Amino acid sequence: MRRTRSALLSAMLASGCAHASARMSATAFRRETDAPLTPPAVTLESDDARFRGTLYTADWPALHASTRPASTPVPWPSAPTVEAKGFIAVELHTTSEPDQIVVAQYRAVGHDGQPTEHAARTDECERFTATPCALAHVGATIRARSVPRVHDAVYVVAFVRWHLPVSQRRHPTDADATESWLFVVGRPRQAGDA
Repeated sequence: MRRTRSALLSAMLASGCAHASARMSATAFRRETDAPLTPPAVTLESDDARFRGTLYTADWPALHASTRPASTPVPWPSAPTVEAKGFIAVELHTTSEPDQIVVAQYRAVGHDGQPTEHAARTDECERFTATPCALAHVGATIRARSVPRVHDAVYVVAFVRWHLPVSQRRHPTDADATESWLFVVGRPRQAGDA
């Protein structure tokens, strides 16, 4: 027996699966996978070096986790002894795939640590879009697709977002967990540098 949309919606309402104002749409179901229980560590890799970052913000509304708001001055890590060359890639120390990764590269920051100009380059991928994240599982880590490094942009921010399954939420409205990490991948420019 074939059900019509109104009969299907009536059945969903009766079972508690929909609200009276709900409309049928073409949105596909999405399999819920667990998010990390706490913000995972993130490293940045280049062709010849690995960089440890500083956790800057975390909005982690999962059970037993906390939030870390943005602060000033921005706590950039110290300049490394080796400079990143070629491409850079985000490595997540978790086996839970994120929904979104954004990598922004900046040339300079002010005394408060805030970028003084727009990003020299921003790369973004989203799991369920036309530009999905290309992820490789390597043991207990996930490595995202490499992106070209802007040679004079030594400040890098990696923003990562995970969908929180209902079973991991503190409150029903908490849909995502996010974190951002700061990296310095070369010697910062000084006033008067060419």
